[in-house]
Amino acid sequence: MIYAALTIVFYAAQVQLYEKSMKILYTSSDVHKAIKTVFAKRQQRRIAVVAYLGKNAEAFLPAPEGIKIICCPEPGATSPSSVRSLISRGANVLFADDLHAKVYWSEGGCVITSANISNRALGRTNQKEIGVFINSVDFDIDRLIDGISPYDITQKHMDRLEKQDRKIKRALGNEGQQKTKKHYLEWYESPYKESWKNGWWSGSDLKTAKSGKERSKQEFNISDPVNALNVSKSQVQKNDWLLCFEVTGNGIKNLEWMYVDFVVPVDAKDKGAYESDYPYQAIQVHKLNQYPEPPFSIEGTFRAAFKKAVKDYGTKKIESIKGLIPPKSLIDNVADYLK
Repeated sequence: MIYAALTIVFYAAQVQLYEKSMKILYTSSDVHKAIKTVFAKRQQRRIAVVAYLGKNAEAFLPAPEGIKIICCPEPGATSPSSVRSLISRGANVLFADDLHAKVYWSEGGCVITSANISNRALGRTNQKEIGVFINSVDFDIDRLIDGISPYDITQKHMDRLEKQDRKIKRALGNEGQQKTKKHYLEWYESPYKESWKNGWWSGSDLKTAKSGKERSKQEFNISDPVNALNVSKSQVQKNDWLLCFEVTGNGIKNLEWMYVDFVVPVDAKDKGAYESDYPYQAIQVHKLNQYPEPPFSIEGTFRAAFKKAVKDYGTKKIESIKGLIPPKSLIDNVADYLK
């Protein structure tokens, strides 16, 4: 009897101790408050192992400098712009494939939850999240990290994520997306910059190829695409952004963005559309407001800076770039003029 009584007392004490070390988080607001508590002290080791980084994810992490963030590079779920923004603010961001866990850990506590770092999960929305707050010593964060095999991000990883993200947004028609204007210097100073290419033409009124119109009608039910540009084989691909301009004897003009929906071969008999040196056409079907946000906005100050930089670099050299990728010296010179 005495032994049984002591066992019950011991068990009750253990339950009480466990309840004190764990707190149930019943709402998204509770989860967010707990995450902010966990990450409040910058001098502590702080780690977020989370499936996805939604758009504007940095808004939900206090003082991201020094936080190790491991996320899954899932197109349409993890935002490339959030990855770049968090890296710019000093976070150490890594990728891990097939990751679906959501754990926020520091020496001050640990949150295990259903919530990603996103406005939908942690903002003022109707999405329901839940979690638990426990002592950090009760969770082996290094065991979790070892099990998910995180890896360093490269430009190649970001280019792949960016292009697939554009494709998904394009398919969704950008419904519900809020447009923002990113200045050239914001793009220039960001890590793992969103890629774009130069698209130029000169001296002709280009007609849209019959093959381009036929594919546009077939895929989008639109007979007359908004924009077309003649290119050589493999110069551009679907979902590329092209910064297009007309080359003249005095420099360049008519600077505009073009989004590539697809690329088609042009028949040599298609007069007004076929060029022997550039026998393919990149096609933009819709107006620009139907596409994802371009890498940066074209404003008056940028137009002037880009024209000066192209003049310094030389239009002939621009025309000779086979892959249409803008050279670093041109990119740097534009920034110098803007600064």
